[in-house]
Amino acid sequence: MGKRQAQTKKKGGALKRFLIGVCVGLAVVVVLGAALYSTLNNNGFFQRRTVAISSENYQVDNMIMSYHFYTQYQNFMNYYGGYASSFGLDTSKSLKTQVCPLTANNSSWYSYFMDMAVDQVQSMLVFCEEAQVRGITLDDAEYDEIDAAIKDLKKQVRTTGSSISLIYGTGVNAKDVRRALEMEALASKCKQAIVDEYSYGEADFDAYIEENPNALLHYSYANITLTTQDGVAEGDITADMLKDFQTQFEAVTTKEAFDAVAFDYLRNYVYKDDEKTTDDKINEEIAGFVSENTLYPTTETDFSKWAKGEGAVNTVYASMNEEGTALDVYFLMAKPALQDYKTVNVRHILLTAATYGSDDAAKAKAEELLAQWQAGEKTAESFAALAGEYTEDSAKDGLYENVLKGDMVDEFNDWIFAEGRAVGDTEIVKTQFGYHIMYLDGFGGPAWHAEAEDALMQARYEEDVKALTEKYPSTVSDVALALLDI
Repeated sequence: MGKRQAQTKKKGGALKRFLIGVCVGLAVVVVLGAALYSTLNNNGFFQRRTVAISSENYQVDNMIMSYHFYTQYQNFMNYYGGYASSFGLDTSKSLKTQVCPLTANNSSWYSYFMDMAVDQVQSMLVFCEEAQVRGITLDDAEYDEIDAAIKDLKKQVRTTGSSISLIYGTGVNAKDVRRALEMEALASKCKQAIVDEYSYGEADFDAYIEENPNALLHYSYANITLTTQDGVAEGDITADMLKDFQTQFEAVTTKEAFDAVAFDYLRNYVYKDDEKTTDDKINEEIAGFVSENTLYPTTETDFSKWAKGEGAVNTVYASMNEEGTALDVYFLMAKPALQDYKTVNVRHILLTAATYGSDDAAKAKAEELLAQWQAGEKTAESFAALAGEYTEDSAKDGLYENVLKGDMVDEFNDWIFAEGRAVGDTEIVKTQFGYHIMYLDGFGGPAWHAEAEDALMQARYEEDVKALTEKYPSTVSDVALALLDI
């Protein structure tokens, strides 16, 4: 009996050890499974197989959505930089937990950027679908540009010690970025093909002006608003003082006289006790009162009607509110009129310090290329060939046509519109983007023709986009987007 008990006891111990072994094995499998899942998730394995937005012939997975989400975020941060906090955006906290004041329903910053990403992708799919119908595909040169962009991205992450996933989201790799760029490039090529079909002439421009007589008018003026003050301290602005300032302003006939009265108001009343606000700062503020070559308002104001009608250049329009507590003063510098100066066709070759290693090296290369061109045929064609080989600008032949004043950065703009500028002029100009080898290619028609053409093309484009969006609907999966690790 004792032996049987011993045998039974022995068997029970073996069973216990077996069960423990099974449990340990299962635990190992669970641990390994969790580790495998984590690895696959971090590598984007699951997200790459999760379709977020789809149209008839295209699918956009969560990795491409992550790319577009972070592109929207980075564009916002690049534009606003250190001012992002003024919008209530704290980059150290989750975007999902912060209310975005730019939304109508006080949703999160995550929703704000995601909504923009979704809109961008849906628009992209519309043009990708149309590209397929039109037989539009990317050519070797366009694929080369994408290869170069990927190469630059890899160089960036190596240089900064970052990673593509840190830039565009967990799991996103170079292949995902490439897929996104290829779709963007195809959509962009289709858009350009559509716009290239638009054609307008002088009769169209005249008809546009006849139908929209105020749409392309530009005028220049300086504006200041004077107000009474709540306090009763000595020197405070009163209603009677405003009336006196109105009389002074209405008597001026030069911009210098207008500035002098404005300076008196600011220096002796608004900033009378502010020692930090120097005369120079006040003069800078007055310079900011000028609106030069601004478009006539869509909704006319009393001032704009006066400026277009009986108002004379170098005279003042002043308006006091009913309470006598606020005075608006306008000094008319140029009456509303169509812009008739000639547009400019310009070529340039952009060279950057990032490519050549330093600012001096980029400048030296610009000087070398300009000398090389001057030693040759010195033609627009030879300049275009040089631009095609060296420029870092998106316009690979370096050509911009029908450029309007203000279209380009200041230094670029000032050179092409300098008095006496002639076809064939060349020079090296430095801007915030790098060194530009400039070539004045020619002059176009009057500026208002270009503006009318832009307006006509914009209206036509909006109509086409509306029609194409209805033709190529897409479906958004909120469930899939909720799985994104953002």
